[in-house]
Amino acid sequence: NNKVKTGNEVPGQEKQFRDLISRYPDSLLLKENLVQYFRDKGNYEQAITETTIVLNKDSLNSRFLDIKATLLFENGDTINAIKAFEKAISIDPRSGYIISLGSLYAQTKNPMALVLADSLLQRPGNVQKEAIFIKGLYFSYKGDKIKAIAFFNSCLNMDYRDMLAYREKAICLYDLNKYAT
Repeated sequence: NNKVKTGNEVPGQEKQFRDLISRYPDSLLLKENLVQYFRDKGNYEQAITETTIVLNKDSLNSRFLDIKATLLFENGDTINAIKAFEKAISIDPRSGYIISLGSLYAQTKNPMALVLADSLLQRPGNVQKEAIFIKGLYFSYKGDKIKAIAFFNSCLNMDYRDMLAYREKAICLYDLNKYAT
């Protein structure tokens, strides 16, 4: 119990992850768990570094590009988050990646948000509500609150429990000074 910490000691859980990764260096799940460990601790720089290490070995890993994009966005680096999502989509154009990129495009007032939303509307599966939500976000950020509300109402007609649509609609109504005093 009298050991003095040198400052170079690795915390227990991180050490466990690193030891397991040493034993099983091909395990992407272990590497993803290490990234999540850093994310949970709020250490975004280290989490991004760990994803970059994986991507340096496998630059076509769309899952880790998605993870990196999310981390970059959460860390306030929207431009690089968009680039990472764009690369992930170029490798694997799955709906989840398109929804994430479309939302970022909408928040940055990029009209490509509408293009991605329209492409989602053409896809099979249950992504129409997300496509309409992206359109609502785009118009909200562009300042066309009335048009945005119409899209959010469409989302709510599809799913009355959609809290994000309620929140964005409320923001639009507030911006239009349409609230009870």
